[in-house]
Amino acid sequence: MLYSKDSVTTEIRAQAERDAPKKRPAYTYRLVILNDCDAPETRMIALVRDAGERREWTYLSADQRFAGSQWLNWNPLRCPDETTDVETFGVKPVIVIRDGKHMIRVERVADGHATYPDGVPRKWQGHIGALSVVRPELVSALKRWSAHGTNAAPERTKVVSQASGQERVEPKQEINPSNGDEQP
Repeated sequence: MLYSKDSVTTEIRAQAERDAPKKRPAYTYRLVILNDCDAPETRMIALVRDAGERREWTYLSADQRFAGSQWLNWNPLRCPDETTDVETFGVKPVIVIRDGKHMIRVERVADGHATYPDGVPRKWQGHIGALSVVRPELVSALKRWSAHGTNAAPERTKVVSQASGQERVEPKQEINPSNGDEQP
């Protein structure tokens, strides 16, 4: 059998492409509330990764109610039109480090314009500033939302002692809205 130079070159290139190691797709990420059934609150935020034809999602939260759940895997995003970007609720997600753990909270930045399919306004239901621990394996995908990069130091705040008047820096404390006490 006779082969032309061009057909051999084409076959060699085709074989080289088949044998080449497959590159991981370049992902873009979005933080969303998946559908109308998930409450728009911090612990229900899902991460969607998009590589063109391939879209997948998983919950960010390390909340115990998801432990052992299939929702901690990357799942195909079957209905992308049913997701709502977190920012649509008028909040901005922020990743912080507290007690050595990456956590997510939201800050109110504008009026929300999220709606249900029937046009009724849909509001953020979680407490603004409420924290949810992020699963460690997802941290690298969240750099864009980090308060100071994913290697950030824990949030700290300046405190002035009422007794001595001296200043010191301590880890930032959350305030319990029901009684005004500080929460670690």
